[in-house]
Amino acid sequence: MRFVLDSAKVNGKRLLKPETYAEWLKPQTLVPQDQFYPTVALTKPTWTTYAFGWFQHDYMENGPFSSGSMDGTTAIIGLLPSQNLGFMSPATWTMRSSPRPDVQSV
Repeated sequence: MRFVLDSAKVNGKRLLKPETYAEWLKPQTLVPQDQFYPTVALTKPTWTTYAFGWFQHDYMENGPFSSGSMDGTTAIIGLLPSQNLGFMSPATWTMRSSPRPDVQSV
């Protein structure tokens, strides 16, 4: 997460060229909200996109937020680069043997 928030730097050392970093996070295609994650019902984004490995959307006019999953794992990472703030929530579950976890407002 620090890698992403610090524009591809680790301990002050740049690991990707700035243009490579920008391309990695640049939206490559729009994703219709009805084909996006069910969390849009709670987050109410104004845009939903896909970049290289990132499903992205805004949250309360901030973003990008990104989430992803595959059989056996799911993870949500939220990034607010303008505030140098991020969070990550990893989990492990099997999509074939149990339903997707519910997202509840708290």
